[in-house]
Amino acid sequence: MFLETVGHASLYLTNYKEEPLFLTDPWFIGSSYWRSWWLQNYPSREKLKQIYKTNLIYITHEHPDHFHLPTLRNFNENSKLLIPDFPNKKLTNFLNENKNFHEIIKRNKWKLINYNEKISILSIPLWNDDSILLVETPNAIIVNLNDSKPFNFTLNKIKKFLKTSCKKSIVLSSYSPASIANSFRLNEEVLSIKSKIDYINYINKICNYLEADFFMPFASQAIFQRKDSLWANEFKVSYEDLLNGFKTNKTSLLPCYSKINLDNFNFTYVKKENYNIRSNQLINEKIKIQFEKESKYIFTKNDIDLLQKKISKINFYMKMFFRNSVGFKIDNKFFIYDRKKKTIILNKEITMKNQTDFIIEIPGLVLSDVLKNENLGDVGPSMFTIIHSRKGLDLRFVYLFFILIGLDDYGHTKTFFRTCKWFLKQISNYLSFYLKPAKYF
Repeated sequence: MFLETVGHASLYLTNYKEEPLFLTDPWFIGSSYWRSWWLQNYPSREKLKQIYKTNLIYITHEHPDHFHLPTLRNFNENSKLLIPDFPNKKLTNFLNENKNFHEIIKRNKWKLINYNEKISILSIPLWNDDSILLVETPNAIIVNLNDSKPFNFTLNKIKKFLKTSCKKSIVLSSYSPASIANSFRLNEEVLSIKSKIDYINYINKICNYLEADFFMPFASQAIFQRKDSLWANEFKVSYEDLLNGFKTNKTSLLPCYSKINLDNFNFTYVKKENYNIRSNQLINEKIKIQFEKESKYIFTKNDIDLLQKKISKINFYMKMFFRNSVGFKIDNKFFIYDRKKKTIILNKEITMKNQTDFIIEIPGLVLSDVLKNENLGDVGPSMFTIIHSRKGLDLRFVYLFFILIGLDDYGHTKTFFRTCKWFLKQISNYLSFYLKPAKYF
């Protein structure tokens, strides 16, 4: 049996005949986040012919670089999507409406997915509507953390299980910024919440804590290509950065796009000079079309009403943590949220000093898109959404603002009752997970 990483965040299992057995989070074609994200290494056509025959596909969460619809449409109708048992049913409802063959995987319970090859999976849904996936094979335990950043007590339970299994452990996790961590500006100067070394130290911590045998770089090989997101490439943690800062007791760091034999644990990998990249001409053409759409779009009264409604839901939080309010720069027009009236009003110019704590700069078409689909939190990882901050503002509060927006996207804060229900459900889930013996989960 072989394990390899493909595309962006795809864990791909094949048998000795190179036949597909299992796959996660396929994104293999085109781009993501409104033509901002592009793959560093695209699978070849021959490779894709093989991959598209995969019948079992697990989706860790619904961010577009993990739940990539243009890629998913290329799989055959017999391919089954396996999805976590999240409290919100947005993903389930979407798949039902589009008649996608899918199955909800019970949380914290092993499921045998391939009898002949003896492959089992364990889905661990988390509070932030992400999930961890454990994959057990005859000789290895694969821990797919993707973007999840779990709490220590979750890692502790996984660690206990790895010890009881007595098998080789392989950890996969993102290792580079995919959020607003570097999107803050003060008078056009970049303000960062986290540095490259913070991300590298996190991987060191994870590998040391889990005492992993191997770490596979994962979910961080995107390149930012829009002219308003090119700046983010400077803040990417490259494999070379990771290699230079990798300090673990027993974990071996594998190269990007590695393929490891799960019988003898020998591996091969795709060398950088052999990466299959898209031509700049193709990328620029696609981005030009996107920009033309954005330039022609007029942010409507309905869009303003949706934005107003969205921000009003966390008005109480705004009063607690912000001295002023939030502003928006949408296609060179300024809007401000009036906390007292709970309305969005147009301003000719916003002054940071006495009107707003921060201004979110974003194209109108993109903002309209996420508001209609209730995915406003998706603008954070885009890398072209810029947050202009007033001097002295604690940027962690803005980060929390986006977290609350994301929770509302998933319906957890629509009413006080739903918030309480969601909170109690999370406590119950974590307790049941933590109290169950590690060898059984």
